[in-house]
Parts: sequence; structure tokens; C-alpha cells
Amino acid sequence: MNWGQLITLFHSYLGQDQASPTYFSDDAVRVFMHKALRRVNGNCKLVRKRQAINITAGTSTYDLPSDCHEVFRVAYDGARIDQYSQARLNADNTTWRTATGEPYLWYVDRLDNQIGLYPEPSVSSTVTGASQEDGVPVLMGDTEDGIIIDITTDDGFPLGEDGVPVLEITANHLEVYYWGEPADFHHTTNPDVPQWAQHFLLYSALSEAFRVGLPDQDLERAAAWAVMAGDLEERMRIRSANVIPKVHRSNIGQHPKHRSIQQRFPATIGDV
Repeated sequence: MNWGQLITLFHSYLGQDQASPTYFSDDAVRVFMHKALRRVNGNCKLVRKRQAINITAGTSTYDLPSDCHEVFRVAYDGARIDQYSQARLNADNTTWRTATGEPYLWYVDRLDNQIGLYPEPSVSSTVTGASQEDGVPVLMGDTEDGIIIDITTDDGFPLGEDGVPVLEITANHLEVYYWGEPADFHHTTNPDVPQWAQHFLLYSALSEAFRVGLPDQDLERAAAWAVMAGDLEERMRIRSANVIPKVHRSNIGQHPKHRSIQQRFPATIGDV
């Protein structure tokens, strides 16, 4: 169900004509629903995104996406790497910034909204499509088995939605998985909530409408719709906190980079 359909349902439940609403316009309904969406995303961390980052040899820090609230997983060259902190790196070895090689730790610098890698990468990402010297940004696609989606082509090069050539990263790249902001409202797109829970936005908007007044307040109806919305929010919170993996992965024979820090982290980083 898309945004437009949810707004139409709101008018139907309220018994008003959407073309000439008596109490609340489409814009007012959208404000109600967006308020509920922002709240539930903050409480349940519904929006999970992935961003590919093109690595440059000799550069250890990279900007995080502007809508990034919290990083929960990072992979380098297709393998998960472990989280650490700058304070712990400083405590282990004050010269850790001079180390180079294949990164196996990451940290977040919230002051500059950047992600850092240890050790500093010694090789750049491998890309195809256009040359790295072009200065063309690497854009992220949403595919099941690739990093970049090929939307249209021009002269043999993949193009993004804005016509900017897209580089496909094939090796030595960084993938950042994070909790982010919901997508902007559009009548024909679906809101960033699970399909089974989309009525949460409708119930929340109805609760807000009766609380504000039609034109008088009806707090009993507002509370009733709020209870129904709250039930869906609780289910979303539980499911988000206990995600069922689609594929079972055994720890037997796993890549060395997947082992815990206790198994493979040296006593002093400088010894690496």
C-alpha cells in the first residue's frame, strides 16, 4: 500500500470527501503520518540501508551518509570487519595511525560524521565502468548480488538516475550497513514500514486527528486508535530487535577476519 492509498483510507475512515475535505487536507494527513513514521523509526530502527564506499590507498577516514544514525555492520572486500574505538587504538599504540595494510577494524568519528579504518588501506578499490581519474562518484544500487545497479546505459557506461556515470566496485571496497532516515513522501511509493504494519501510519494519523479535534476533541476515539497503532509498533519493535536470518551460517571454517578480536587481535597493535 502506497502513501496515496493510505491517505485515501484516512479520508474514508473519517467520512470526509478527499476532493474537498471538511477537516483535514492531504497535507495535514501527511504531516500526521510522517510524525508517526519518524517516531516509530527512532524507536524500532526500521530503516536499514547499505552504502558502498570507494576506498583510496593512503586514506583511512571516509564520510558517512548524511542520513546515517548508527552503523551496525561494516564489510571490507566482502568480509565483515570488527568495530573498535579511537580511544582503545590510542591506548594500544600511540603510533597506530602510521600502520598500513588490509583493514580489519573500523571506528566511527561522530564529530566529523566519518568512518575510519585500521590499518590504513594500502590499496585502492577496483572499479569498472569509467576511470577513477574522472572524479565520478560511486553510487549505490540495491541489488541482490551486486554493489551497483545498471539503470540505463550510454556509450557502454552505466548511468544513474541523474545521468551521472556509475562505477561498479569489484574489489577492496567498503560496505557500510546502517540505520537511516525514512525515504521522502511520494504518493506512488510505499512508506518505510513493513507491509503488514502499514496501517500503523493510518491508525496514528486518525488518533492524532481525533486528539486535535474535528473540530472538537474526541479523546476516547483518539485513545482507541492509539492503542491499535501501539500494538503494531510493539510488534515492529520486537521483530526489528530479533531479526531471523534468511541463511544459517556455520562458524566452522570461517574466514580469519570473521574471528573475534580475542582470537586474533594481538596484545599490541604496533606488533601487527
